[in-house]
Amino acid sequence: MGEVRLLPEYVISKIAAGEVIQRPCSVVKELVENSIDAGADFLEIGVEDGGTKAIVVKDNGRGMDRDDLELCTLRHATSKIRELEDIYRITSFGFRGEALASIAAVSKLKIFTRSHGEETGHLLRVEGGGPFVIQPIALPVGTTVEVRDLFYNTPVRRKFLKGAQAEFKAIAEWVVKFAFAHPEKRIFLKKDGITVLDLEAVDGPGERVPQLWGEEIADGLKTLETEEGPMRLRIYFLPIEHARPRPDRCLFYVNQRPIKDKNIFKAVQDACLYAIPKGLYPQCLLFLDLPPDEIDVNIHPTKEEIKFRDFGGIYRMIFHTLDQHLRSPILVPSLVRESQEVYQGVGTSPSYGPFKASSAQAHLKVVQKGLKTPKREEMEQGGLNYLKVIGQAKDLYIICETKEGIYIIDQHAAHERLLYEKLLKSCLEKKMVLSPLLFPYVFELPPDEYHGVLEKIDQLEEVGIRLKPFGGSSLVLEQVPSLLRDTDVRELIQKIVHTAITQRGKEEFFHAILSQMACHGAVRQGMEMSTSEMEALAKEILFSHTGKSCPHGRPVYRFISFGDLEREFKRT
Repeated sequence: MGEVRLLPEYVISKIAAGEVIQRPCSVVKELVENSIDAGADFLEIGVEDGGTKAIVVKDNGRGMDRDDLELCTLRHATSKIRELEDIYRITSFGFRGEALASIAAVSKLKIFTRSHGEETGHLLRVEGGGPFVIQPIALPVGTTVEVRDLFYNTPVRRKFLKGAQAEFKAIAEWVVKFAFAHPEKRIFLKKDGITVLDLEAVDGPGERVPQLWGEEIADGLKTLETEEGPMRLRIYFLPIEHARPRPDRCLFYVNQRPIKDKNIFKAVQDACLYAIPKGLYPQCLLFLDLPPDEIDVNIHPTKEEIKFRDFGGIYRMIFHTLDQHLRSPILVPSLVRESQEVYQGVGTSPSYGPFKASSAQAHLKVVQKGLKTPKREEMEQGGLNYLKVIGQAKDLYIICETKEGIYIIDQHAAHERLLYEKLLKSCLEKKMVLSPLLFPYVFELPPDEYHGVLEKIDQLEEVGIRLKPFGGSSLVLEQVPSLLRDTDVRELIQKIVHTAITQRGKEEFFHAILSQMACHGAVRQGMEMSTSEMEALAKEILFSHTGKSCPHGRPVYRFISFGDLEREFKRT
């Protein structure tokens, strides 16, 4: 007898479910897209234990009658297409008839629904892809889908899920992306019964920006629009001074569908090449509307990747639209302008956004903190028995003369290195000196960033940063290391948030957070230093043997011997 066998239907359904439903976020995506296809303008999304315990999506859409309800959990049952050609004309989000069947195969599913044409509603129950049961029930028009115990019957897949906090973070990130594409929808997102996102319906994506990314950065938002034949491009672009170290706020939509596309990303990057410093990315929303037959969304079960029939014209349209905007001369000063505002205290921030640079006065206090001048015998052993500060170049480089030659020291990199070593030593020896804030600083974050930081609260406490939840997606900063007590708390928060949501491994996180704290506390470029301050900093960095680079890898100093100078000037 041969070895090839037809797989049982229940095995086939679970394999298919694994392609469509990869994690709790996949369930939320499929259910919400079904609600949109049903014409809903109200959505309530509830998540328990990161989505593994329960996901509930409620809408006020058209609902289903009993006949449709009987078919909706069967594989390839769909109201969106009838024949092959329909796939290339599709305008709805779902069309394969796989989502509910896949969810039903790996969970305990209930669907409460009532259509406009029925006097009463119906409840469908199904577990693990088994037979369903339907019963009449009194309901308003609309649909509520309740998914419990996700992957209960596929323990291997459940084992590979991340923790509840990380899974909810992924859900929150997707909901934020979705909300930009559907500003006309009223949206609630709840985590374990607590509302973390409450979005009123607004007129356009630009009005979602203050709701989701903060009021402060929304002031300079520009709307760029271009049309070429049947194609329409809209870009909501934030000022380039708000560029970020991650491309997570560079969001793309094709026919209102959130997508990931490296070619669109390259067009944006190419346009921003000379306007935004290397390593930074713009904050923007890019919406492309074009005829359905110009794209193929049927190349991946998640429909996040698509193919374009002719991307060349799309690239040119994106590039020229952004390039024309970024060439405006009024954008240039804002990129290099540095605020000299002195921050006099801390209080409550209505939203999370960009922060002013700390004042020179605050940092000049920091530069003398903990700096010790080496003893004379120590300096002689280190070859620094004679050190003369010549001056400061460009308010950045300290020029020093010794008997052997000239040292050029980057004041920020040098002070950053010293602060990093002091913070690291205090952390390892558990002797961190802490300073509670007289006025704790309250700030609000987008839901995805909030939950990313929440994952790292205990690790942040270990390095002297005490954060606590403060309701909704707000946090309160209560304590910092004493080395940072005179710095701008708002800017420190920006660095902490970025590090918390980008660093995964524990060792990498501690290095990154200490590096950011040291960078934040160090004297900056453009800050004039007195001769005594320059001498104290130069002597400690040259004698300390802490390394010739800052924690980020930049050189701390360069040495030019008198012999090299004499050879350069042909005096030998």
